[in-house]
Amino acid sequence: MQHPQDNGLILLSMRIRLLALMALLAFPLGAVEQFTLVEAVRRAVARNPGLQAADAQVERARRERSEVQASRFPRFEAGSSFTRGDSPVYAFGSLLDQRNFGQANFDIGTLNHPGYVTNFKSYLQVGVPLFTGFEIQSAQKMAELGLSQAESAATGARQDMRLGVLEAGLQTLQAQELRNMLDERIRASQEEIQSAERLRAKGLVLGSDFFAAQAVLSGLQAWRVQADKMAEAGRDSLAILVGLSPAGFQLRGTLRAGGPALPSENELRGMARQNRSDLRSARLQVQQSEVALFQEKSTILPRVDAMAQAETNTENFSSNPSSRLLMVRARWALGDPAYTARRKKAAAAFRAGRQQQEALEEKVQIEILQALRRYEGARDALPLLEGTAEQARKSLDLFRPLYREGRQSILDVLRAEEALARAESLRLETLAQLHIQRAKTLAAAGILDEGALGALSAALEKPR
Repeated sequence: MQHPQDNGLILLSMRIRLLALMALLAFPLGAVEQFTLVEAVRRAVARNPGLQAADAQVERARRERSEVQASRFPRFEAGSSFTRGDSPVYAFGSLLDQRNFGQANFDIGTLNHPGYVTNFKSYLQVGVPLFTGFEIQSAQKMAELGLSQAESAATGARQDMRLGVLEAGLQTLQAQELRNMLDERIRASQEEIQSAERLRAKGLVLGSDFFAAQAVLSGLQAWRVQADKMAEAGRDSLAILVGLSPAGFQLRGTLRAGGPALPSENELRGMARQNRSDLRSARLQVQQSEVALFQEKSTILPRVDAMAQAETNTENFSSNPSSRLLMVRARWALGDPAYTARRKKAAAAFRAGRQQQEALEEKVQIEILQALRRYEGARDALPLLEGTAEQARKSLDLFRPLYREGRQSILDVLRAEEALARAESLRLETLAQLHIQRAKTLAAAGILDEGALGALSAALEKPR
């Protein structure tokens, strides 16, 4: 027989399990973070490893500039050595350095056979460049230009990332809204098919029309599967870019018309000359080639430096005499057979850089023109497509009562459903292209920055 206390323990255990189950049901296993498109762009830019690598390149270029600047300052060097030998020249010189040379050392036999001499040598030396043939100045200019190039590349990489995330996000929003729209059309079509099936059983609907209508419904369902996979692929890609698992990411927003107006074509070209990172890099590359050409021409100039040295020499540290040396040295590179070839090579590189810059400027103009015209095409076509979708909806609304009155077939209704779906799909695609081409136009002008993101957000996001 079970003890009453045991029954109480069983009831307590059951209550604890029930509370634990309720807690698990109350709190989801994985929280889903919702992002607007602009929030996703900012997070992707903040954490992208490629952009962090670009920032590291900027830091590297900054340190290279500091390294070149430091080469102007005096350079100190210290050293010591131990030597022991019986070479007459070595012994003669070491004894003189140690201040140990005496009258007996002039003996011919001693000079020829001095015996082993030990020497401990220590020195401190400082050297400073006086004139390097403009080598340091050229290196400093190259370092400054390299830093500007790295900064420009980082800026361009951020803009490319913004554009890539915006494009992927807009296509994801388009797929999500297409999927929702197709759900509505499929639901309405299924209701009509069900009613037609009952009428077909009574002989009031032709079998050919019924099966053709079912084929239209199957096409809508297949289209819905494709839209779902497009939305899933876009969501998963964005989740990777923002650093979350696909199950923990959800894009919030809607596609709406409107948005900031774009500058004129001439204004966009002017902005591109000032803000495009690749155009700026091309100009910097030309300047680097010009500096390299100047440096090659300057290689025939002398290099002058100065050096001061303090030195001690001793045999056994009983005495440690010192000596000092001052030197100013000039060196010329005379008779360099490769000088002319190097100078002509640098000149050719400078001309090539100028031509590449001009070619890039033409390419940028074409890029701006194409993006702007596509944006204008989407903008001008959108009202017509909205009207088309509205007419298709009206047509569907008229077909339904006529079908119920027996004056239209089920096939006509399903075709009207399909026509409305295609009109809505084209409208959504044009809406997405309106914003994508606006962003591409801004990117082509080099001005898809944080300010542009804020201006785009009103047309891309639902109010909270």
